[in-house]
Amino acid sequence: MVRKADLLTVAAPFFASVAILATPAYGADRQDIVIAPGRLGEAAIALGRQTGVNIGISDQSLAAIATPAVKGRLSAEAALRRLLKGSGAQAVRVAGNGWRIIRAPRAAPLPVK
Repeated sequence: MVRKADLLTVAAPFFASVAILATPAYGADRQDIVIAPGRLGEAAIALGRQTGVNIGISDQSLAAIATPAVKGRLSAEAALRRLLKGSGAQAVRVAGNGWRIIRAPRAAPLPVK
C-alpha cells in the first residue's frame, strides 16, 4: 500500500517541473536585442532567433514593410512594438511564446454633424 507521504515525495518533483514550464518567462524577460533596419519579414526572423519567441505574419504583404533598427535591452513584446510603430501592423499574442503580426484595423470614421 502506498502512503500519502511517499506519493507526495515522488510526485512533488514532477509538479515542480510542470510549474517551471508553465511560468510565463517567455517575453517578459529583457534581452539584448540588435535588429538592423530592413523589412519586417527579416526583422521578425531576427527577433525570433534572438528572443526564442515564435512570430508569424498573417498577411505576407506585411513582410515587405520597412522597419527601423531596434537595439537595446528589451522584452520581445517591446521590441515588436518598436518594429511595428507607424507601420499599419500590430502584434497579437497567440500563445505563451507566440505572436502573430496582423494588419491593424482601421479606425472607424467619426460621424459628420
